[in-house]
Amino acid sequence: MNRRTLALIALSTLLLAPTLNAYGQDESATRTRVFVSSPAQTTMVELFTSEGCSSCPPAEKWLSRYTDDEQLWRSVVPLAFHVDYWDDLGWVDPYASAENSNRQRNYKREGHVSGVYTPGIVVNGAEYRDFFNPVTRGRKPAPAQTEPGILVLTCERNRVTLEFKGDPERKLNANLAWVGNGIIQQVRRGENAGRRLVHDFVVLEHKTQRGHGKWVFESEMPEGASAVVGWVSRVDDQAPVQAVGGEL
Repeated sequence: MNRRTLALIALSTLLLAPTLNAYGQDESATRTRVFVSSPAQTTMVELFTSEGCSSCPPAEKWLSRYTDDEQLWRSVVPLAFHVDYWDDLGWVDPYASAENSNRQRNYKREGHVSGVYTPGIVVNGAEYRDFFNPVTRGRKPAPAQTEPGILVLTCERNRVTLEFKGDPERKLNANLAWVGNGIIQQVRRGENAGRRLVHDFVVLEHKTQRGHGKWVFESEMPEGASAVVGWVSRVDDQAPVQAVGGEL
């Protein structure tokens, strides 16, 4: 191995190594990140899914198309909520929660969806059935035509701030979600037994606060998170009013 090759290897190692501050901390984990939506409503795509559901992997593959979409985090925010009502049928989904199942049930109670099922897709608070139609399955949801205002998400260490500049006097629910991508899971039991599943945009943790205009979450990024998403909704209706997010 010649000196030029050794020098290139050393340079590559230096570039790939994390930048440490004076305290030995990885600065990529401590730096401030700011994500800003446009005034137009961000398209928020929610997939309700489960590792115990044999019809869910195609829907997750459909959602994963957004990983290569140039509008990802600009005008579209995809989220996968793993529900727990499949967990007693042979396989416990490690990413499922009762809160995620309740979110889907709330959409049913509020009249946004016709039923609670997987895979279930909700776009900007409305049931999306085009995925189940072979003719329209390849299409992506059309963008919203409203302009609710700008939502700003500031992520700094263990603190995340959301500020909505659309209607600061209106009481709203603010939501924070830590999201994981490229998660690989080998399923051993249930309907997907023996399958190797790949998950994107998985909601690893979801928190909600009520207030006016600005919200501060004291929340440490969970293991496996690679992105953060924030959105606001009315206190009497969980359909998103505006959303914003980005890679960390």
